Amino acid sequence: MSTLLDFAVMAISAIPILIAVTRKHANITLIALLSLFSITIVGWIAAMAWAIWGRSDPDEYAKQSGRI
Repeated sequence: MSTLLDFAVMAISAIPILIAVTRKHANITLIALLSLFSITIVGWIAAMAWAIWGRSDPDEYAKQSGRI
């Protein structure tokens, strides 16, 4: 049972990382460190918020909007 719980915690902690990678976030590494090494739920929520509402890579944004 403990192994299943450990796997579930690791999978949940990877969600902000997946969101940051999908959005091509400019600070993927920092979001990953915060998400994986935060001891509290508050740290995970901060990583999730940063991944969702933080700035994406400006070059990628310009390509998608047709500016480049």
